[in-house]
Amino acid sequence: MRNVRWVFFCIVFVMGCSKPTEVIYNVEYVTMCSLEGRILPAGIGAVVSATQNSKKKSDACDAKGYFFIDSLTAGSCILEVKSAGYGSRRSTQTLIAGGFNNTGDITLKKIPSLISVFSPEDQSDWTSVGTSFHLYFTQPMNKASVEKAFSVTPATAGYFRWNSVSDVYFTPLSKFKTQTTYTFRVDSSARSESNEKLEFPLVTTFTTEPFRIESISPVSGTKDFELGATASISFPYSMSPDYASVENSIIITPATELNFNWYSGNSFTLKPKSGFWRSSTSYTIIVSSSAQDISQNKVFAPCTTVFTTEPVMVTSSTPANNSSGVRPASGSIVINFNTAMNYDALMNAFSLRDSLDTPVIPTSAYLSGIYAYIYLPALNPLSRYVMTIDSSATDNFGSTLPAPYSITFTTGK
Repeated sequence: MRNVRWVFFCIVFVMGCSKPTEVIYNVEYVTMCSLEGRILPAGIGAVVSATQNSKKKSDACDAKGYFFIDSLTAGSCILEVKSAGYGSRRSTQTLIAGGFNNTGDITLKKIPSLISVFSPEDQSDWTSVGTSFHLYFTQPMNKASVEKAFSVTPATAGYFRWNSVSDVYFTPLSKFKTQTTYTFRVDSSARSESNEKLEFPLVTTFTTEPFRIESISPVSGTKDFELGATASISFPYSMSPDYASVENSIIITPATELNFNWYSGNSFTLKPKSGFWRSSTSYTIIVSSSAQDISQNKVFAPCTTVFTTEPVMVTSSTPANNSSGVRPASGSIVINFNTAMNYDALMNAFSLRDSLDTPVIPTSAYLSGIYAYIYLPALNPLSRYVMTIDSSATDNFGSTLPAPYSITFTTGK
C-alpha cells in the first residue's frame, strides 16, 4: 500500500510541475475512493468485503492483517469481515470522495469450535429490531443445556425455536428496543449430545437500528400535488411508533388542521380536515425530533418535505368538449373539478349560450364533493352551444380558476 501511495504522489507531483494547458475533470473519478484497514489477530485468513448498491468488492488480508479495497464510490457501504473459526463483523462505513478511508484496527473474536455460525455478527450496528439471535452448531446439541447456558443483557423475555438439534433461534416476545446495545452469552456449560462442552463462553454484542423515518410522500420538491391527494409517512416495518407522539410532532406550514389515518402499524396518511389542500400553495411538513416509538426513543433525525399544490381546475365535463348528438331534452351538465367549489361563486361564473348568443338559464344546480350538477331546460335540436365558467369561480378557500373554462357541444334531433 505504501508503494501505491508513493506512485500516486509521484504522478500528482509530476503533473503539478508540468505547464497546464487544459484540465478535464472526470466526475466519476472525483467521486471514487478506497477503503483500507487491519484485521486482528493477523494471519487468520480474514476476507473483507464492501457492498454498495448490491455490488460487492472483496480483499483477502495479507500476513499482517492489512486489506485494501479500491474503486469504491463516496457514500455509505456495508463492511463485512469473515474468518473461519472467528466471529464475523458487519458495520456501516461512510466513505469520503477522492481519498483513502481507513477503518483502523478491527478485532475478531475467536469462537468455540462447537459453534459454526452466529448472527447478528459481533459488534454489528443498525440491526433490525425484528431480528432473532441465531446459533448454528457443528454438532447435535443437548437442547436443555444450550437454553440454560444462554443469557441476554439487558434482560429480554423470549423463546427458543430449534430447526434441528444443531440449529436454534432465540426470538424476543416483543421486538428488541431501538438504538440499544444487546449482549448475548452462551457459557461453557452448553454441551453436545456426545457431552462435549464449549471450550470457552461465546460473548457477542450488537446494536439495534435507531427509530427512524423510512419514507415521506410527496417527496420534497414535488410540484402540482393533487388537491385531494393524501400525504403519507412510513417507518420501517420492524418499528413500533407511538401514534400520539408522532402525530403531535407534525409541524405543517401554512397551519392546517389534519386528519391522520394509520393504515398499518408503521405507516399513516395525513390530509386536511377539509378534504382538500389549498391550491397553488407551498406546504412544508416536518416530522420533528419529538416523535417517539413505544419505548420512548426519539426519532433518529427529523424529516422535512416541501411541495407545491396544483391550481384550481376543471378536470372533465359531461358533455365533453366538441360533443355532438347531445340530447336536447331537459338534462344536465356535469362538471368535475379537482377541489370543492363555492356554490354562489360558481353559479355566478357559469354561462350557457346558443349560436345566437342567447343565454340558457339553469333550472337548478347542486354540488357534491368535486362535482357540480347543473340542470337545464330543453335545448334547441341541432344547435350549437357554448358553456363557459369564467375565472371568477372560486373554491371553498377563495382561490379562483387561473383562466376561463369553455366547452362547445351540438345537440341532436
